Amino acid sequence: MINGRLIACFIGLLCFLIAFESRAQSPYFRVCVDEQDTSPLLAASPNLQSSSNSLIDLMSHAAQDLNLTLQVVRYPWQRCIAKFKSGDMDAIVGLVWQKEYEQWAVFPMQASLPDENYRLWHANYSIYVAKDSDIKWDGVNFIGLNSGASVSPGHFIEKSLKQLQAFTSKFYPPADGLRLVSLKHLEAYVVETALARALIKQHGLEHELKELNVPFVDTNWYVPVSEKWAANNPELVQQFWQALRQERIKHAPNLLARYSQISKSSSIGAR
Repeated sequence: MINGRLIACFIGLLCFLIAFESRAQSPYFRVCVDEQDTSPLLAASPNLQSSSNSLIDLMSHAAQDLNLTLQVVRYPWQRCIAKFKSGDMDAIVGLVWQKEYEQWAVFPMQASLPDENYRLWHANYSIYVAKDSDIKWDGVNFIGLNSGASVSPGHFIEKSLKQLQAFTSKFYPPADGLRLVSLKHLEAYVVETALARALIKQHGLEHELKELNVPFVDTNWYVPVSEKWAANNPELVQQFWQALRQERIKHAPNLLARYSQISKSSSIGAR
């Protein structure tokens, strides 16, 4: 007669092997994130907790739900795009949809436009000028802007600034751009609002800079996938975007509360 303890050990070993094999077969999902000044929204957070600390956590939770092995890689933004285009990355984080991007990125679409239900985050971009600057923005045109505004390299905002003939022709990373504005070496800088407010607080620029009342643009960040990954994982693509939507809905209040607190504490004197 077979010993009961031996049977229990055999069943336990079998369960372990099945779980191990399942884990080993989990598809890898390599996502690229801009390495330059991505906190607080895209700050790395190693611990997955009940309330997410950043948008990286949202993706981590979504990947876990689907048994995807998430690999987050950080490169300069232009390199992220190049690696994504070449297929070395499966997804790129925080891309704002532009029609021409559809040539090399697969977005969650509805008809001919991206489906906002499957966005990663709703973001707005604000304009920062020196505290005593007379520059204004009415939502359509700049008033009092002479030499132009700057933005970080490879940013979609560049196209809009050029259409307005308001681009300074030079690029700066967010921290450098804001610092140059504070020193009056640059007239204006356009950057995502939560990031700007965190950097302003971090570098003690509250008394040198102000945020213009009207945002330059309200838009959405997406996590598009490469054509290669979409072709190889047609069902997982939709499942990932759906899981990401659920995680965003679940954790957005905590994230919003956190970044609202950052905004209040930065007291940058918007007018």
